[in-house]
Amino acid sequence: MDFDQKFMQAHGLLSKQSYHEAFQLFQELSRDNYGGADHFLAWMYEQGLGADKDALKAFEHYMFSANAGDGASQYAVGMYYLGGIAVVQDVIKAYHWLTLSAQAAELDPASECGAKDELEKLVMKLTEEQLNDAHNQSHAAAEHLLNDFHAGLVFESGDITTQLEGVTEQLHDLLLTIK
Repeated sequence: MDFDQKFMQAHGLLSKQSYHEAFQLFQELSRDNYGGADHFLAWMYEQGLGADKDALKAFEHYMFSANAGDGASQYAVGMYYLGGIAVVQDVIKAYHWLTLSAQAAELDPASECGAKDELEKLVMKLTEEQLNDAHNQSHAAAEHLLNDFHAGLVFESGDITTQLEGVTEQLHDLLLTIK
């Protein structure tokens, strides 16, 4: 069975509420760096489906998927930082990840998951200094990611490693947005 078939099988098991079996398949796919698997693992850890609830493991899998350019996972990472869930609350990092997610939604409107609304609410709460810091850090982070992507470097989050793929256009658009 190829990876796409295994992913569809895992998704089908999830729909049938066969959470443990789905979780096992998503774990296998994640070990093989299959796109999308980590987002589902994160969600399953977050909800306690197929595994014990574990906000930190959920965050790690969301971060892995977010670094690979998944807009929904970028939104989740932003919300974790905004709410201080499993991480130290950090409105600047929340701004960064919500901006990436909103940017992803610009490229793929079907991926819109509320980042734009959350970003607008957050901007209203930030001081001018915080907003400047957020813009500067997002710009620096985007440039760093773009440089690492072009250099072919590998990102690591805990014990999770992936080659960045498919984010060049998103990061380029983000740089244009925050300049």
